[in-house]
Amino acid sequence: MDKPQIIVHTEKSTNCCLYDGLWVPCAAKFVILGSTAKSEGILDLYELESSESVLLKETRREHAFKCGTFGASSLRDRHLATGNFGGQMQIWDLEHMREPIYEVDGHDSIINSIDGFGGQNLGCGPPEIVTGSRDGLVKLWDPRQKDTPVALMEPTDAREKRDCWAVAFGNAYNNHDRIVCAGYDNGDIKMFDLKKMAVRWETNLKNGICCIQFDRKEIEMNKLVVTTLESKFFVFDLRTQHPKKGFASLKEKAHDSTIWRVSHLPQNRDIFMTCGGNGTICLWKYEYPASRSRKDTSGDEYGIVGKLDLLQNSILTTQPVHSFSWCPDKTGLALATSFDQSFRTIIVTKLAYNLESEVKSKEKSEDKSKEKSEDKSKDKSKEKSENNSKEKSKEKSKDKSKEKSEDKSRDKSKDKSKEKSEDKSKEKSKDKSKEKSKEKSKEKSEDKSEDKIEDKSKEKSGDKSEDKSKEKSEDKSNDKSKEKSKDKSK
Repeated sequence: MDKPQIIVHTEKSTNCCLYDGLWVPCAAKFVILGSTAKSEGILDLYELESSESVLLKETRREHAFKCGTFGASSLRDRHLATGNFGGQMQIWDLEHMREPIYEVDGHDSIINSIDGFGGQNLGCGPPEIVTGSRDGLVKLWDPRQKDTPVALMEPTDAREKRDCWAVAFGNAYNNHDRIVCAGYDNGDIKMFDLKKMAVRWETNLKNGICCIQFDRKEIEMNKLVVTTLESKFFVFDLRTQHPKKGFASLKEKAHDSTIWRVSHLPQNRDIFMTCGGNGTICLWKYEYPASRSRKDTSGDEYGIVGKLDLLQNSILTTQPVHSFSWCPDKTGLALATSFDQSFRTIIVTKLAYNLESEVKSKEKSEDKSKEKSEDKSKDKSKEKSENNSKEKSKEKSKDKSKEKSEDKSRDKSKDKSKEKSEDKSKEKSKDKSKEKSKEKSKEKSEDKSEDKIEDKSKEKSGDKSEDKSKEKSEDKSNDKSKEKSKDKSK
């Protein structure tokens, strides 16, 4: 009872061959694309009302419609891009369906597959449409540019052209990166890097490729599901690309017939539906491995693929179910078309439960991872604290040793400085004593010179006084002798 149940909600037969069916975004409406008995194209717009599908509008064209997409249109406009058996790519306004608002003769033959992206996602590049045709060409279109494609992917040798059966956008997680993956009737898969305009990866599955789809277009490449003619489909893990082995993959057999279509649940990229040529549909869930990559002996990383669980399967009809479209706004609501000229609206139950359980499991795993990370962080913190303590002790010991060495060096420097100062003081004292001795000798010499000068002055003064006294005595004696002579003469 815990498994999802697949319930046919409404069923409607038509008088035309149906090739594709798509839900209109943000509405309880869907479009049906096909061909009448006269090979005319038919485009019908239906609305789901309680337990029946009501036809709102119908358009007939010269060429039968093969495929369609809303991916390149905004949610406000909701323009439908289609490819037909005449090789024309057209864009339709569902409010005015008499004439297409855009039309170009894109290919020389039938357009087998079409995909669009950029109209509903901001920050993921310009709106673009990719088409794959029987002429072997893959063309990229910008709805804002008419008549000529933005890019053309074709083999260099025209003889190697193969019928392109499937195309899909992916890896459009920013304004620059975008990838187109194409599948061919001989089993070739080519992954084109639109940024480098080169083939990024290619392989061969030995069976015609019926459908290709990324689990999400607007994220970095995660998973790619490819269905083939002989009851096999492949799941590629695109997170890790080995330089020689490429991407890791798993192979699953189902339906016992051609697997026409794969469609991922918009609300959960790990759940997808496959449609078989025996009228059955199968609901799958992908489970990731514990580790998504490892390293080989040469040091290169290689991917590790997970496993698949079959959640539910159901028989819708005895004819091939050719298309399957999930409603983007209502979880579990879907639309399927088959080659018995009828379409069905389907309700898949308990997908929300799966989402909740998945969220819970994710939360539990996150909690466990958090606990593990916390434990690891605690261990790391302990190790860090121990290391820090060890480092601190080492630093302390280093500091102590440094301090000791510094103290020793200081002591040595002090001793040296003391010795130097003592030497300097000794030298200074010697210099001072020398200066003092010099000063004393100078003083002595000065004293001696002064004594000599005094003696000389004394001698000179004595001589002078003697001379004067002599002169005086002589003068007096002369005077006396003169007086005596005068007296005698008298």
